[in-house]
Amino acid sequence: MGAGYPLVGVVTQPDRPSGRGQEMKTSACALFAKGKNLPLFQPETLKNKETLAVLKNLNPDFIVSAAYGLFLPHEILTMARIDILNVHPSLLPLYRGAAPIQRAILDGKKETGVTIMRTTAKMDSGPIFLQKKHPITPENTSATLHDKLASLGGELLVEVLEKIPQGLTAYPQDETQVSYAPMLKKEEGCIQWDNPAQKILNQIHAFHPWPSAYTFIDNKRLKIYDGSVLPEVPQHNPGTIYLISPKGLHVACRGTALCISEVHLEGKKRMPAFEFAKGSRLKEGMTFS
Repeated sequence: MGAGYPLVGVVTQPDRPSGRGQEMKTSACALFAKGKNLPLFQPETLKNKETLAVLKNLNPDFIVSAAYGLFLPHEILTMARIDILNVHPSLLPLYRGAAPIQRAILDGKKETGVTIMRTTAKMDSGPIFLQKKHPITPENTSATLHDKLASLGGELLVEVLEKIPQGLTAYPQDETQVSYAPMLKKEEGCIQWDNPAQKILNQIHAFHPWPSAYTFIDNKRLKIYDGSVLPEVPQHNPGTIYLISPKGLHVACRGTALCISEVHLEGKKRMPAFEFAKGSRLKEGMTFS
C-alpha cells in the first residue's frame, strides 16, 4: 500500500442489493481485493469473536478505515501494532459524521479538505496527524468532490504512514469548533422554491447522485440534476416556470431565479430540461410544487 507497508488484508461490508432490480452489488474495496488476490473479509459485524481472532492473526502494523460505516469495537481500536488511522473528507473538527461532503456543499462552503486522524471510540474526534485543504468549485457535486477528496486522501495517507515512523505526532481537535454532518434523508431532497436560487442550486449539487433534489409537476416527481443561477429578478411567484428556452426551464425563486438544465421524470429517462419541456408539453406559467 505504499510507504513500505504491505497490505495484509481488506475489510469491507458484505455485498448488498442495490438499484431498482435489487441486484447484489460488490463494493469497490472488495473488487480491488479480489483483483489483487488479497485476503478479503466482509463480516456483517466486527463484534464476532471468530472474526476478531482472524483479523488479529494478520498482525497489522496499521489499521486504516475510510467510510466503513460500521462501529469499530475496542478490540479493533487496539489491534494495530503502531496506530489506527481514519481518512475523513472534511477539515475536522468541522463536519463530523456521515455526510461531510454533501453538508459542506449544501452550506455553500468554498473549501473543504481531508483529515488523517487517529481513530477513537468517539465519532471523528481523534487527534489529527495531517490535513489538506481543497476548494469547492461552483460546478462540484457531491459525486465529483468525493472523487477528488478520495484521491487527495490516498496521497495524504501515504504521507502520514511515511512520517509516523519519523516522529510525526497527532494534535487534539479544537472542541470549540465542532460541527456535524448527519446522515442524509431522502426527504431533504425536496426543493422549497421560496428559497434563494443559490441555496437551491447548492441542494441540487449536494444531493447528486443521492437522494437527488426533486420537485413535483402534475403530481409526478421530477429529479433535477443541474442548473445555474440567473441574474434576473422575476416578477412571479416562487416555483413558477416563467420561461422555457434551449438553456432550460427558468424558474422563479425568492428574489432570484434558477435555470434548470437537466431533469429526470419518474418513469422516464434523464434528459436535458428543454427536451423534457417539449416532450411533456410543459408551458410557461406552470408551477412546481
